Amino acid sequence: MQGAQTCGDLKKDSVSFYCLLLCSVAIVAGGIFYYPKWNQKDSEATLSWDVSGYYMYLPAVFIYKDVRHCSFGQKILDKYHPTPDLQQVVPLVNGNVLMKYTMGEAIIQFPFFALAHCYCLATRQFPADGFSYPYQLGIGLGMLFCSIAGLYYLRKFLLHYFTDVSVAACLLCIALASNYLNYAAIDGAMVHNAIFTGYAVCLYLSARLNKKYRRADLVLFALVSGLILLIRPAEWGVFILPFFFRRDVLLRGFRRMALYLSCLATAFVPQVVYTWLVSGRPYVDTYPNDGFDWFHPHIWHCLFSYKAGWWVYSPVMVLCIAGFAFLYQVQHRLFYPSLIFFLVSADICFSWRVWWYGASLGQRALIDAYPVLAIPLAAAVQFLFKRVLTRIVFYIFLVSCITYNLWLTAGSHKNGVIKNGEMNKAYFLAVLGKAEVSDSVLSLLDNEENLRKSEKDLATAVYAGSDSMQVLNSGNTWSHEYRFLIDNKVGWIRAAVTVKMGEKEWDIWKMRQLVLKSYSMNSPLKASFIRIDRWIRAGKTGQIFICASVPSGATDIGISAWNPGSAQKLWLRLDSIKAGQ
Repeated sequence: MQGAQTCGDLKKDSVSFYCLLLCSVAIVAGGIFYYPKWNQKDSEATLSWDVSGYYMYLPAVFIYKDVRHCSFGQKILDKYHPTPDLQQVVPLVNGNVLMKYTMGEAIIQFPFFALAHCYCLATRQFPADGFSYPYQLGIGLGMLFCSIAGLYYLRKFLLHYFTDVSVAACLLCIALASNYLNYAAIDGAMVHNAIFTGYAVCLYLSARLNKKYRRADLVLFALVSGLILLIRPAEWGVFILPFFFRRDVLLRGFRRMALYLSCLATAFVPQVVYTWLVSGRPYVDTYPNDGFDWFHPHIWHCLFSYKAGWWVYSPVMVLCIAGFAFLYQVQHRLFYPSLIFFLVSADICFSWRVWWYGASLGQRALIDAYPVLAIPLAAAVQFLFKRVLTRIVFYIFLVSCITYNLWLTAGSHKNGVIKNGEMNKAYFLAVLGKAEVSDSVLSLLDNEENLRKSEKDLATAVYAGSDSMQVLNSGNTWSHEYRFLIDNKVGWIRAAVTVKMGEKEWDIWKMRQLVLKSYSMNSPLKASFIRIDRWIRAGKTGQIFICASVPSGATDIGISAWNPGSAQKLWLRLDSIKAGQ
């Protein structure tokens, strides 16, 4: 085996060992010193959004003894505000509620939850309610440990097949230059960190089993594979993992295959028992309004969009795809299972209807597949290291990707420049490399045209005056719409409005909007909007503007404001409208 000849060294003083230490230090520093989520509050805390849903099993079973109704959920919501509403459970027709997510991640988190719970009971310094500070800290630190364990086992696996320096560079690419850094160091309690580690352990066990069959290794391989599926049932790549074995590992006798399948199935027993106990059925679809677009996968958007494109937010991962060409040459036995695994994982990831996965820094669902993608990545690096020139080019590319990734990671949290789930091309290019953003640039998130034309560019006054203030609140959903005739040669419209803000609305889906519409003989042609609450601070008065191109055939335009559900109050006054080419 070529790997055994060239990379059999697992020495602690190897280059890959020091790179593993460097990556581990970077992850720990990011999680503990730069942005410790357990010190954050509400929806930025460790146990918030999806994580609170994965975790909800633990307090439900061990603290409140309430898995059928989760009556404690609303109290937790009112006290800690992990989500805007109780979205961690799904109501059933029998009056019970079912956890939205499967329990795999809760099983991973159980030891850290248990330590935190024992501490709260012993010291009584914090409420033993499952969501106080020790629980946030325990889960956060525990998942940091999980991420480092994933890199540890990934290194041990890769060293069976690739040179030490190639493995070292591969670890740097994944841990420091890709979006794995964010989901290991800061958002480590999400499922991607745990699944990454699960796949790394399985790959390492496959290498051990190929070297010498041990029943304990096969049992552990099957149990970890089942746990991966229990964390995220869409991880069908689990069924490709046995193809990393030599043929005789599983196919040599019926007992081995039966042992593997029985252990794999064992992982699902707790989930089936729980679902049956609560719903009376072994399976319930907790995503009735979501699903997959199998025949129309969002390939282009998932790779290149500014909203969540994989290669836009993790350009270093282009090397993974290029590496398949070199993998066949250096480790052809790994080529086919790696390629099939990637195609299956990418198809599932790209076919999900909400392909940007909510607030996602790039394609976070593909992080799960990074241990397998590390195989072609290591092959690509090993090929590039054969020549001095390509090695230098690789180093420059790697340093650039690490710098870029650090900016993205910082921008997603501390300085808030990156607005995950909302990004578009105009806004991305406007904030690229910056550590802060102005209110006017924020408007590009809603209307990519908003900074295209300044007041000096548009010379024709459509309206210039000062109307009385209009009030917009929960009882007044729409303001008065001002309508104006325009010349058929008008190409752009820019409206300026003075806003007096009461309390600011922070829920993005309830933010008040300034709406500019183009009509053709009372038939709507186009609507552009900006969210007013992005511009003006609470209790302040200021002027905002909205700018948009006018489609051909438009005869008049309308300007109004809409309140989609905010209980807060604001006042508006139309100041001017200008037009031009």
